[in-house]
Amino acid sequence: MSDTEILALVIGAFVVLVIVALAVALAARRRAHDRELARRYGSEYDHVVGATGGRKAARSELDERVQRREQLAISPLPEVSRRRYAEQWRQAQVRFVDQPELAVIEADGLVEQVMRERGYPLDGFAEQAAMLSVAHAALVGRYRGAHAIADQARGHSAGPDELRTALLAYRRLIEQQLHDDAAPLTRA
Repeated sequence: MSDTEILALVIGAFVVLVIVALAVALAARRRAHDRELARRYGSEYDHVVGATGGRKAARSELDERVQRREQLAISPLPEVSRRRYAEQWRQAQVRFVDQPELAVIEADGLVEQVMRERGYPLDGFAEQAAMLSVAHAALVGRYRGAHAIADQARGHSAGPDELRTALLAYRRLIEQQLHDDAAPLTRA
């Protein structure tokens, strides 16, 4: 073997080692990012992994959510709106005793109104839930469940326990939305 062939072999081996090292580093970075997303989003991370078909797609979706959310002007409610919505919520809770389906349907609409006034998107429930998940991942699963029960209530197919579960989920969400100070987001 000539010196040129040996040098080419050494350079080739070095290039292969560099490529392998970069691939290992990139894989480690992705795993760390996935762990951070799982920590930040909790069960929402699992939901997105299942909905998108894998971790790579979920990673992309959650990162895109943060970017879309940063473009929104989510703001706290004015005090007059807070009081009005708090009274509407109180009335929905009272109505639950005699008309639980109607109360849950009203709670679903009330949450949508509050979120709309705060600056959440009007592109439908799925986008509202996605944007809510960025800052309040622990609540979004309950929001999805409550919204599904509200849909069942519209068809008169929700049972009493389901309606109670939905109302409790809406209570937590309403309380959060009425008192959220819309603090700036921190990137995942």
